[in-house]
Amino acid sequence: MVQSHGENSLTKVVLTVPANYGDYKKRLMWKVAEQVGFTDVQFLPEPEAAAYYYNRNNIISNGDIVLVYDLGGGTFDAALLRKEGEGYKSLVPPTGIDGCGGIDFDRQIYRRICEQIKDPVLVERLRSSHNDVRSQQDREILGDFCRSFKHQLSQVPKAFSRLVLDREMYDLTQEDFNLMIESVIDETVVECLGLVKDANLKVDELNHVLLIGGSCRLPYVRELLEAKLTKPLFHLQEPDLAVCQGAVLSASGTATNRVVKTTEYGKSQSKRAKVSTTNKIKANVKTKIIGFNLGHGETALYSTWDYGTDSSDHLLESLKIAGQSESFITAIAYDEKQEKIIAIGENAFSKSQSRKIDKIDICSKTKLDKATQKVIKNYVKYIYDDLVHTKSIDTNQDYQILFYVGYPSGWDEKTVDLYQELLAEVLQNVKVVSESRADLMSFIKRN
Repeated sequence: MVQSHGENSLTKVVLTVPANYGDYKKRLMWKVAEQVGFTDVQFLPEPEAAAYYYNRNNIISNGDIVLVYDLGGGTFDAALLRKEGEGYKSLVPPTGIDGCGGIDFDRQIYRRICEQIKDPVLVERLRSSHNDVRSQQDREILGDFCRSFKHQLSQVPKAFSRLVLDREMYDLTQEDFNLMIESVIDETVVECLGLVKDANLKVDELNHVLLIGGSCRLPYVRELLEAKLTKPLFHLQEPDLAVCQGAVLSASGTATNRVVKTTEYGKSQSKRAKVSTTNKIKANVKTKIIGFNLGHGETALYSTWDYGTDSSDHLLESLKIAGQSESFITAIAYDEKQEKIIAIGENAFSKSQSRKIDKIDICSKTKLDKATQKVIKNYVKYIYDDLVHTKSIDTNQDYQILFYVGYPSGWDEKTVDLYQELLAEVLQNVKVVSESRADLMSFIKRN
């Protein structure tokens, strides 16, 4: 396909992701994209992609507020955007509900049909977890049957068909189906109203409400939203393709790689997911890479240049902090009021012992409590400020800086994500990677 368009390879890609995708999943997608040859990767939230698609044939004026309601096959996402120039700004963290969508509606119909089947042997095969070929085939047949019912109900008030498994006729009305899915749709509306409230807005201030995702074809979804939001809705003609086509439209202005930076927002009454923002790493710009190893109670820093943007020697060199050896104890000392950092490393122990001293050994921790988070954040910021002060890194030069910070291999996904978020509050462009010097060098070589 690439060659048919006169190209030898593709290097740029826009990856659309659900609004509530965490940093860990984005890093996995980024890694896969790079492994197959993409060097210019951008993440685009699906609600924002839908807004680009909608704006193709509809006028969204600068400053307009857009609520995007995305009910797909397995997830629900919602976002509140404001048009700013050529792009969109998320007014509050997008929200999402896993396990909410067309697949769940299919299961509701599946259970209803099972309750009506008279053959107990067939019901056992359909409800059990037997892995024999016959049971699997029967479950697949009923699954297709239920999807067919759902699709019919998006167009007619009553669906009916004959099930080949028992040769019996079954039917389902829109009214009964609406009662089956009412609680789920209600939950999505609550999430939308929560977004509006979190943004300190009123529903009347919404300028556009976009419905995307195949499950929005169900009449009940539109009816309930119109009743709750009291706003006219816009249902895209091709809700299944809106995100993909919106990504294509947005790609015309995409010319950068992006490093994922995550910020955790406070919780509200409606469930809020973490929202990832991004800092840009420009393509084909000289990049200084700093490896930051913070494990086993010792700190060490290394620097090199990105292999693809600099032709000089690419050895991983030690980067020294003022007053410290190449590798020094991970400790931090505060003043008597425990407000100002006055020393780190060995120097933290060489002054008055009346001060508060925190030793940090992240490898001994399986979780990062709030106290540890604060210490790590202060410690990393102190080191960054020292690197800038001593001109080890120069933020005014014609190169960009990317930090790779080590973490213990035994940490679970949640702790790694939290660590990434914590560091992203201090370091502009950062990725967390495995902790050892050898692994760190290997990672930099591969990336």
